[in-house]
Amino acid sequence: MKVSKAGKSGSTNFRSIPKKNTVSARSFVKDRFCRHFGDYELNDISVDNILDFMNELSEGPKPQTKR
Repeated sequence: MKVSKAGKSGSTNFRSIPKKNTVSARSFVKDRFCRHFGDYELNDISVDNILDFMNELSEGPKPQTKR
């Protein structure tokens, strides 16, 4: 299954979480992840790919202004 398809089918899981900020933060990361790895098969993504993605996502502004 491609990441883009998994991201669309898994989006309803975040709606059951009662805290609005949690939904917002997870949706932000999920959307970025799907854009970055959208054409990859889930089994083709390595831990190193995810680590690079997370490092890229977190570099730059201070934690309060990342989004």
